[in-house]
Amino acid sequence: MSTFGPIGADSGLSFTDREILTTATHPDFRAWLTRIGHIGGCQHPVHLVGHTLTVDTTTGRLVHSLTSAEQPHGRLTIACGNRRQSRCEPCARLHQGDTYQVVVSGLAGGKSVPDAVRNHPRVFVTFTAPSFGRVHRHTNDGICRLARRGDGLACTHGRPVVCPERHTADDPLVGSPLCPDCYDYPAAVLWNAYTRDLWQRLHRNLYESLASSQGMSRTAARQTVRVAYAKVAEYQRRGSIHFHAVTRFDGPGGPGDPPPAWATWRC
Repeated sequence: MSTFGPIGADSGLSFTDREILTTATHPDFRAWLTRIGHIGGCQHPVHLVGHTLTVDTTTGRLVHSLTSAEQPHGRLTIACGNRRQSRCEPCARLHQGDTYQVVVSGLAGGKSVPDAVRNHPRVFVTFTAPSFGRVHRHTNDGICRLARRGDGLACTHGRPVVCPERHTADDPLVGSPLCPDCYDYPAAVLWNAYTRDLWQRLHRNLYESLASSQGMSRTAARQTVRVAYAKVAEYQRRGSIHFHAVTRFDGPGGPGDPPPAWATWRC
């Protein structure tokens, strides 16, 4: 394969086209292409420069060495691993696939999880943020906001409290407040800032609630039943975080241990 130098800006090609042609005619192109395939086509790979040495601590013998100088373009390329699809679609898709396998195995068994978990009580729950004020919304029945009993026609700032429009799902108005002055922005910001702490408190309180329902101490409840879960946090259109979670009751020994008879999704 013939090798050309960098293609100049006066070639009439766009920057992207020049980069593609320069890369495709580089002597390390095939090795580079293999590496890109290895990282799953990551759109924003991380480039590392340096070296690693693996030494047997008992004998002091060098077992393996790796230097970026031996890699295509003199650098080691690894995937960014970003979970956001807007940032890197290939890495996000890989993460989604891994998450799917984790959740499915937690519900039906597999991947080192006993098949018996499919008989354990399970429930899918959604934890949504409270209302911080009325916002425009897209609904299946079409109307954005109807009047509620006892409401006037306008808020204290003189803005309508209803919206008869039929917003589409991609309408940029969806999620925005009907009245920015009525909307509790400080509470919305604090909710997002403390969702991690709120979830941890929920997890603790769950054991207290189970213990109270069975007339036992929280310590005794933890020694009797174990709550396993997989959760996903996402932003609503109004900008508030909410959680989707799949929860499962196990015995104290984990997924291979059946839960006590009283541990049902109704308890």
